[in-house]
Amino acid sequence: MRNDSWCRHTPMPQRGVAITFVSATRRVRLLVAVTCAILVGAALSACSSSGSGHTSGSASASSVAASAPAAASLRPVPSPSQVPGQPKPGSINQTVPARRITTLPAASLSGTARYGGGITGTIERVAAVHATARQPGEVAGPAVAITFRLVNGSTRAISLDAVVTNVFDSAGTPGNSMSAPPADPLHGQLAAGKSAVGVYLFTLSAQHRDPVTVTISYSANAPVARFVGALS
Repeated sequence: MRNDSWCRHTPMPQRGVAITFVSATRRVRLLVAVTCAILVGAALSACSSSGSGHTSGSASASSVAASAPAAASLRPVPSPSQVPGQPKPGSINQTVPARRITTLPAASLSGTARYGGGITGTIERVAAVHATARQPGEVAGPAVAITFRLVNGSTRAISLDAVVTNVFDSAGTPGNSMSAPPADPLHGQLAAGKSAVGVYLFTLSAQHRDPVTVTISYSANAPVARFVGALS
């Protein structure tokens, strides 16, 4: 005979409950794992986007920086012949034709030099003075001050900025040009029909002034006037 009371009071193992609990735990773990995987993937995606953006910006900056020198190198550089106001370049192997310098016949210190075209020059005075050094390279000492007048009898103005004056003693030694007063060289423009006076100062030994030679030209294209005479 079966004992029903034992069946009623003896608890049976609840296998269904245990299985349900285990399944729920596995689901929670799986959900946590999936969530973590999603978060890690999102983080990696964000880092990748940031890195690629920085790389793109750096690449763009590098591209602009690299293109700037390239653009500058593509600009045409004008040759010397294209630059306004620049002299035509020459060569060390080039032979430049010599310019012939014409010297007028010697005139006395009181004579008149005729340059041609109605332009004449005269020495109005030669005075013995003592020159004072003012510029580097100048040496004070006995000197001569030469007062020269240039007359423009032509029909056009001439420049006085290219007047060149030299003095030589009786031994042919050139005097040294001085800038201190009374030196007052010719300069500027000389209008047609006008005259101008300039004073040129040179140191010159007092023992070699018989005779002295004075050469004066007012332009590179004009002849050189030569005046010769003794200084008392």
